[in-house]
Formats: sequence, C-alpha cells, structure tokens
Amino acid sequence: MNNLNENSVAASNDGHLTTNQNLCRPQISELFSLDEGRELLTVKDVATIYKICQRTIYDLIKTDSSFPYINVGLKKKYMIDKEKLEAWIEKRTRRERQNHFKLAKPQDLIGGK
Repeated sequence: MNNLNENSVAASNDGHLTTNQNLCRPQISELFSLDEGRELLTVKDVATIYKICQRTIYDLIKTDSSFPYINVGLKKKYMIDKEKLEAWIEKRTRRERQNHFKLAKPQDLIGGK
C-alpha cells in the first residue's frame, strides 16, 4: 500500500521526515475500499457537480438523517458516496413529485370527514 523508499523517509532541512505531504496523510483510497467502484466525493465536489452551495450540503448533513455521507477523521471531513447520493436524490425527487401531483379527496376540500 505504501511506496516508501529510503529517500522518502530521510529528514528534510526543516526537521520533518519527508517533504512529500502525500506520504504523511492516508489517501481516500487507503481509507475506503474503492475496488467495488465506489466513488467518494467531497462536499466541494458535490457542490460543483450539482451546482448548489456547499452550505446547503452541510445543512443536509446536519438536518436530514437519510442524507448519504461518511464522516472521515476528527475534523468533520465529510465524504459522499456518489451512487448513494444519486439514489437519495432520485428517491427524494420521486416522493416530492408524488406529493405535488396528489389530488385531494372531495371530503378534504369541503372540510368533511
């Protein structure tokens, strides 16, 4: 998994073991099994793809328990599974469409039971 060699572990002039920051931090592919074809997106990626504000995505994470996200690390780094997000959007859109075009019953219109 790690491609460390003798040069990458040598101390740099500033006292750090390496100047390559990618060696210090695990990559997303190391944290999650992406062999299944899972594509994980950042909040910024989702905002760019779907042309919505990042704040909207953070609000969904906080308020909608069905929103498909993964919390990575201690600093609240959120990753969103693209396939699950698309399914969530489809389900939510279908539900809204059904509710929007639902005809009221006559007794509801006249206030009777």
